[in-house]
Amino acid sequence: MAMEYVGEWDTTCYGEFLKEEKVFIITNTITKGNFNILVNNKITETKNEYDKKGECVYKDKVSFHKTTLKFNGSNYQH
Repeated sequence: MAMEYVGEWDTTCYGEFLKEEKVFIITNTITKGNFNILVNNKITETKNEYDKKGECVYKDKVSFHKTTLKFNGSNYQH
């Protein structure tokens, strides 16, 4: 598993963040002598802002993306 977390924050409330959690699965399919790798990626986009009451709230938007990495003879590409 690999994770990346980046973002910007004004130290009080406003901010935008991106978190990617990737799980790598070796498949049974072989390309050019190496197994293909399935990558399941969970992407969470978070936005912090003030609501109408002046309270700091956050909203998450979650999406999922799948890709397959195949060996081209020298490295893996999608």
